[in-house]
Amino acid sequence: MFGLMPLCFATYPAIALRVPKCDEKRLKQSLSKALDLVPSAAGRYGENGDILELNDAGVPFTVVQSQEASAPEKIEDLEKTTLEKGPLISIKLTSYKDGSGVLAFSRSHMLFDGSSAWIFLGIWASFAKGDTVKEPSWRKEEVVKLLPDDKEFQEMAQKMFGINPKPTILTKLMKNFLIPVVGAVMDTFFLYAGYSLTRYRFFFSDEELALLKDEATPKEVAAGQDNWVICPIARKALKLSPNQLMGNGLTFCSLSIESQKLLAMDLPGLASHLHQMLSTGEGPGSLESQRDLWRVTNGACEREDNCDLKFAVNNSSKRILPDYGIGRCDSVVTNAGPTVFLPAQGGIEVHLDPSVFSSAGCSQSQRQNALDALRQLPKKKTE
Repeated sequence: MFGLMPLCFATYPAIALRVPKCDEKRLKQSLSKALDLVPSAAGRYGENGDILELNDAGVPFTVVQSQEASAPEKIEDLEKTTLEKGPLISIKLTSYKDGSGVLAFSRSHMLFDGSSAWIFLGIWASFAKGDTVKEPSWRKEEVVKLLPDDKEFQEMAQKMFGINPKPTILTKLMKNFLIPVVGAVMDTFFLYAGYSLTRYRFFFSDEELALLKDEATPKEVAAGQDNWVICPIARKALKLSPNQLMGNGLTFCSLSIESQKLLAMDLPGLASHLHQMLSTGEGPGSLESQRDLWRVTNGACEREDNCDLKFAVNNSSKRILPDYGIGRCDSVVTNAGPTVFLPAQGGIEVHLDPSVFSSAGCSQSQRQNALDALRQLPKKKTE
């Protein structure tokens, strides 16, 4: 899936970090060590992603000198020129007159999902600082073991969705004609017109987050339960190592709440309800459900003839801004999504996918009212 889709579907997601000081030599030397530890990152895909050649082809590292005084405190531009189809990772370092810089990192989603990308950035930063580095799990044997064979795949799909997935004319038409043709057009709009890069951005300070957390945490809980909302993580559900590097650590979780019930809930009530739905052993957000959904959806993608069963839903774990031995990065932006929460100085920044409103059929005034309400949320608490 990630090898076929256009760039706006995050087939080559980018992460741009503001670094307080540009040290090209340190960055390149530590990157070389990181690539020695994770040789798949320096390889190349062949046969449309069916094979990965460990050929040490390397990572393009471009250095550009900006005429501006200092790197922007808040990065707005994704430095899209780091995107190169071919190399699995591309890097661009933009240096500014005061020595600060922007380090842009893009990678093939077939190689690294979001969690893997940040694990790799952390490994790179550890080498740069001279810290001890724990070798990650980059080989795919443990992941491949989890994929069902044809018989089990059909049984799981029948049990979970009540269907018998099989190749259709539509999937063949999309794969062989529509995606290659439409994808080229969409890539042009993405690279030169910023298509799909729009994000509504909100900053919540640590103090505002504390208010939200306090308001959303139920004060009274049933015996034997706690008051924390649990978010299932794919690697935990699959019983894989937390530092397993993979391109497909994605799970699909659909939680449905009746609109009338939702509108009647306050923030603590909603948090408690979500907690119950996510933590119950048989719920759609349970670890067992996450494991089964990962296996059947990835099993569909691995069939020789693609089936009409595919999901692409993001599931993000905690991100930590790296320090490359030249001071901690203090700003970040990414085109991964659909909606992401990113660390920022003194709080977090939320990048909200605009399709949240278009998919719900919101008018322009409804969208603006919702955005205004989100910006006022910490101050008005449950309003």
